[in-house]
Amino acid sequence: MRTFLNIKWLFLATLLGCLSVVHGLEWGNELGSSSYKVMKVAPTARQTALAGSGLANPGSATESAWNPMAAAWANSPQISINQVRLSDRLGANWNTLQVVQPLGSVRVSAGVNFLDVKDFAERDDLTGATTGSFGAFVWSERLALASGPGAFTWGLQGSFSHFNISNYDSRAVLADAVMGYGLSKSWRLAAGLFHFGWVESFDAKQDLAPTTLQAGISYHLNFPESLDWNVHTDLRRSNDGLREYMLGIESTYRKFLTLRMGSQVTSQTETTINGGIGLLLGSVEASYAYAAHKSLKGSHSFGLAYGF
Repeated sequence: MRTFLNIKWLFLATLLGCLSVVHGLEWGNELGSSSYKVMKVAPTARQTALAGSGLANPGSATESAWNPMAAAWANSPQISINQVRLSDRLGANWNTLQVVQPLGSVRVSAGVNFLDVKDFAERDDLTGATTGSFGAFVWSERLALASGPGAFTWGLQGSFSHFNISNYDSRAVLADAVMGYGLSKSWRLAAGLFHFGWVESFDAKQDLAPTTLQAGISYHLNFPESLDWNVHTDLRRSNDGLREYMLGIESTYRKFLTLRMGSQVTSQTETTINGGIGLLLGSVEASYAYAAHKSLKGSHSFGLAYGF
């Protein structure tokens, strides 16, 4: 009992600390000054559809592609692939492969990410004429450990990443940590620290890791009996970004068809609205999402998972 109470108070202290930082701390960095910004792109269709919310209740182990705590929901081994087709104006795809394996009371997950980008035109500094082309890529490998299912859940993840553009290279070692607690069968809370660590200087300049804090609350409701409803509200703050307020809603019919919608608002009232769909066919989970952008064309996200 004493251990349970200690864990409960530790989690509540972590959650309150995260919320206070998200709301009040000024990191002192210029907007957009961190590198490896692709790490902030939602890698799964579900996270895309919910506009980044859903930290507290991942729903399935597939979400461990971004939230290491989600592996706690795995009852059997699972493999999943995801692709985000970013705006045509960006000409890039964010690809993810994830494997989750239960081992007794813990869950182990591993994955790789790869950003493929169309070649850029190389131009003369004086005339602007095209002189050739060059490529760019980002890849990342991840290893994580999570608890089993229960009222208190947690996940820890480490990653190594490599970024290349033309003749310039940069590497990063980053870590994620998420804690969650179920107040009841309906309410869950969570707090997480993402992309914290070391980034190699790029082109003789000191770069920042894309560190992000997020806290969330999820509410589950069965109404009517054939429908499951999940409502998620999250707060997020990056070390080089504005405060973000996220709301997501999921409606699942007989554990087969899920409709999702999410909205994100920044502290400067920029708003995005996303949507998506999910299908569960036995051991196969398929999902799709569309994300709107204010200044760019929309992006599409696809996911496929198989449980053994």
